[in-house]
Amino acid sequence: MPATFSDVEHPDRTTAAPSPSLNHPQPIHTPRCLSCGYDLSGLPETGVCPECAAPIERSLRGNLLRFASPAYLKTLRTGATLALVASILYTFDWIPRLALGALLLWLRVDLTEALGAAFNISALAAMLFGWWMLSTPDPAFIGADDSRNWRVRLRWLLPVAATVILCNAIARFVFAGPLATSITLGSGRGSLSLSYAELLTWLSRVLHALVIFAGLKYISSLALRVPSVKLRKGAIDAATMIGILITLLVLMIIFGIGGRIVGFLYVVVGTLGLSAVIVLLLWIFHYFTVLGRLRADLSRSLAVAESIALADLARNQLAPADSIHPPPITQSGSDAS
Repeated sequence: MPATFSDVEHPDRTTAAPSPSLNHPQPIHTPRCLSCGYDLSGLPETGVCPECAAPIERSLRGNLLRFASPAYLKTLRTGATLALVASILYTFDWIPRLALGALLLWLRVDLTEALGAAFNISALAAMLFGWWMLSTPDPAFIGADDSRNWRVRLRWLLPVAATVILCNAIARFVFAGPLATSITLGSGRGSLSLSYAELLTWLSRVLHALVIFAGLKYISSLALRVPSVKLRKGAIDAATMIGILITLLVLMIIFGIGGRIVGFLYVVVGTLGLSAVIVLLLWIFHYFTVLGRLRADLSRSLAVAESIALADLARNQLAPADSIHPPPITQSGSDAS
């Protein structure tokens, strides 16, 4: 019987399976091959899949990642690697931009802003593509997938976020004049003035935050298939911190507008800003830790999956030789005497 996430959390706990009844019939799941998704109904457990020759016994072990297809695990690990590396480059982009600016200054070439924007776009594109690969559906998954809802939401958000972020980057150079026009929200001392460029920038940042939030929620569900308590808890904590950050930013805006009317409210804004910085630093640490731990867990699962695949291949190659038996010896002629 395959291990479940609850078994990992509480290894000493045993629970009795509920007895089926006529009033509450048990759901029947169609057994499928974990490698290719072929329907295994009616086939013996000791046999192999008619489609890909994978042992049926392996497919009946469950949906843990170590039993998934190595090709699928490689896709997830590549996506996790892209998301991690691109996030690091995007977060600490000032380091390569500083070096690039010094080089361009020495060459007396004024392309710092354009190349910096190209660097940011490349890092964001790599990160979004990494999340796309990481959210690839498992073609051989059996039963109800706990990660499906957040995986689907993430895949819907990714093209929208990519479009808005790309438009924001291009519009800053192509439509710099029209986007500089400001609009005013509210009236009097409590009004808020923003340019169209700032609105588009904030929209891209909000969508970027939503992509990461959905990705972390997806990872928290995917952790059930590792299984890893630390990965699940870290992803949930990082997603919660995004909600806290958004709440602090909204409060800062509200109290900042109120501070124009009541001066002492700026003290509250300063306190909220300091809290937001602390939460942001903690979130960056948690986010990188989650992606790094996910990649390490995927690498371990891939190593186990590849060893299982090699063992299955060796067993399949030996199976035809084992099935050939010499004819039985019968007594005839002088042997009978």
